[in-house]
Amino acid sequence: SSVTVIKGGVLLLECIAEGLPTPHLSWVKVTGNLPKDEPETENFGKILKIDQVTATDEGTYQCTASNPMGRVKHEFHVHVEEPPRWIKEPEGGVYSVGTNLVLLCEAIGNPEPTIQWKLNGMPIDSRTFRGRISAREISLTNLQLQDSAVYQCEASNKHGTILASANVNVLNIAPLILTSDGENYATVVGYSAFLHCEIFASPAADIRWTKDDSIEPLSTLRYELNKNGTLEIKETKKEDSGSYACWAANSVGKRAITANLDIRDATKLVVTPKNPRVLKSHSILLKCQSEYDSHLKHSFKLSWRKDGDELPVNSTEGGRIILDRDTLFISSVTQEDQGVYTCVARTSLDSVTAKSQLIVL
Repeated sequence: SSVTVIKGGVLLLECIAEGLPTPHLSWVKVTGNLPKDEPETENFGKILKIDQVTATDEGTYQCTASNPMGRVKHEFHVHVEEPPRWIKEPEGGVYSVGTNLVLLCEAIGNPEPTIQWKLNGMPIDSRTFRGRISAREISLTNLQLQDSAVYQCEASNKHGTILASANVNVLNIAPLILTSDGENYATVVGYSAFLHCEIFASPAADIRWTKDDSIEPLSTLRYELNKNGTLEIKETKKEDSGSYACWAANSVGKRAITANLDIRDATKLVVTPKNPRVLKSHSILLKCQSEYDSHLKHSFKLSWRKDGDELPVNSTEGGRIILDRDTLFISSVTQEDQGVYTCVARTSLDSVTAKSQLIVL
């Protein structure tokens, strides 16, 4: 007998035998082994059942009926088939006039699927199509505006059909700068600054940045132009403050925006005394001296930590440990007070720390 089953389905093989005494039924797979998980048998062994069929279940199965008077055998030739499924789907996108397009499509199944390409839902006639077309690939050179379309790949066999679409847009437009003009940026000395210039253009635009009244593009090692148009200024200095311009140009047109950059002074901290030694039951006052840019005054905040854990702002242990902004006072010092005390300063642009190790004698 020949039996066809769909991959992932249930295989049922039925063996009917008659005789006196009643025959005993057994199953084997001639072309390999039965599944590791012992397949089920039903109706006193007459039916062999395999769930979740895979390609490895294909082959020849044999049913043997035997009693003291003799034995007979019957073979089932099992074929595992499956509907089409994708290995590679075509991917659309935005293309510039004059560029090339390659769309790939690959599917597997059993029987092997047939591939048909469609354009806006209609089958493509290879005799009139200006590009190249094969079962797995479609290609066009020197794209034009009229090549914009929905390209579809259809894979089918007797068990089903699947369809994948790729939207191809061929554009020819001047650069569009999506970042707002006149954006203001700020950072502190020594940090990196990032000036954004997000652009959409087809053909792709050439991007360059200039500073103040200069027309020369920024090109030293401290300036890095990212693919998305963002300018990174590394290890900033005070003289990096100023007005910047982002220029984007392609064969269709040219656009520009400006950006303003302010470089602030970096925050500095010193904790005094540095690494003090204190006798038990005595007191210690730690002071966090800070310098910060006056423009960052409203965002400036101080906090204290002991061995990495933040200390509460309110007094602790019945007033024995008191935090008052830039000072930390500990009275009646105990051995448990020993550790590393850290002053943390934060502004809207930077964060710094200073440490002092307290040793209790």
